[in-house]
Amino acid sequence: MKTFNQRKKQKNLFLIIMLAIPVLHFFVFWLYLNINSFVLAFNNLLGDWVGFANFEWYFRNLFSDTPSVNMAEAIRNTVTFWLFGFLVESPISIIISYFFYKKIKGYKAYKIITYLPCIIGTAVMVAVFKGFIRSGGPLDEIIQAFGGNPIPKFLYDSRYAMKTMLIYNLWSGFGINLILYSGAMERIPKEVVEYALLDGVTPIQEIIHITFPLIWSTWSMCFILSVGNLFTSSGPTLLMTGGEWGTMTIAYSMYQQVYFYKQVTRAAAIGTIFTLLGVPLVLFSRWLVNKIREPEEY
Repeated sequence: MKTFNQRKKQKNLFLIIMLAIPVLHFFVFWLYLNINSFVLAFNNLLGDWVGFANFEWYFRNLFSDTPSVNMAEAIRNTVTFWLFGFLVESPISIIISYFFYKKIKGYKAYKIITYLPCIIGTAVMVAVFKGFIRSGGPLDEIIQAFGGNPIPKFLYDSRYAMKTMLIYNLWSGFGINLILYSGAMERIPKEVVEYALLDGVTPIQEIIHITFPLIWSTWSMCFILSVGNLFTSSGPTLLMTGGEWGTMTIAYSMYQQVYFYKQVTRAAAIGTIFTLLGVPLVLFSRWLVNKIREPEEY
């Protein structure tokens, strides 16, 4: 009996220690930091209470494109990144996942290749990408070998910088979505697909009328999470362009206020504003996806 009680105590102690780690993480790195950030938004750099002065500064500069603020540009680019992910990356991820699900020849190798950008560090991937598209780089040499003109400086020209970053996001952003969508498709009952094939459905009809409705719960979860990350959609702005050449985003503007202008309180105010905007958007998106379609049970 004594041995049994000792084992039980040891087991309970182990569970308490393991649970203490995430609980401590929540209180220190989420609750404390968010409360502290909220309080900072109403203070100045000396710690004095200034009310809504930081918020007034933000809204006064909301439509400014001056180099030290760039709020209008930041909002435009952030929404562009999010829309590109929702309207382009997500549909392509579903289509690619469908081909993996159908086990096309070499699909395992394709899975590894498309997931590699998620395994390799972002700094390495950005360095590889920048090296590939730079003037005199591999892409430039290939184009000139076929008689083309030298390529422009894609990341140092406001005509191309945002488009180049969107292409990078498309190249590097498939990994997690492919795993989620492929896993959801693998759970689809084989009988449903076989019955549809007997009825003569085409692959496109299968995706639209069978596959997508049956992975609705996975897609809706990804959609709601993406809405939650709407105001932090920024791509690798720091590593690519440093917010120059028309690539400023909301997330990078907060970084800029802290590390370039030493305005921690203004960054806290920006974060508070978009947190207050983000919460109702997430709740609305959750209501919307449940209103459009109930998840299929199988």
